[in-house]
Amino acid sequence: MGAVATIDPMQTIQAEGFLFRKATEGRPKPIVLLGIWIIFLPVFGVGVYFAIQLVVNRKNFSDFCFFWGAIGLAYVGFVVLYRTTRNFITLPDKRL
Repeated sequence: MGAVATIDPMQTIQAEGFLFRKATEGRPKPIVLLGIWIIFLPVFGVGVYFAIQLVVNRKNFSDFCFFWGAIGLAYVGFVVLYRTTRNFITLPDKRL
């Protein structure tokens, strides 16, 4: 990441993707784990909440489409939380 990453939208996307891939690959530091939980727990919660609301209050076909979008949002949040937490718990710390 460099100074240009905040100006160029494509480099910003690549830098954020690199950050999230790095967090889910190896054993993250505790602060990284906390940051991932702060970012992705609301994503998971909002996805589940909207999916439930759309099932209960469905009216037309667009609700069906938004339901699957909410399920996808919840899935992404869950997968990132699961992988990061699993890596933190199970992988040995090589920094010692």
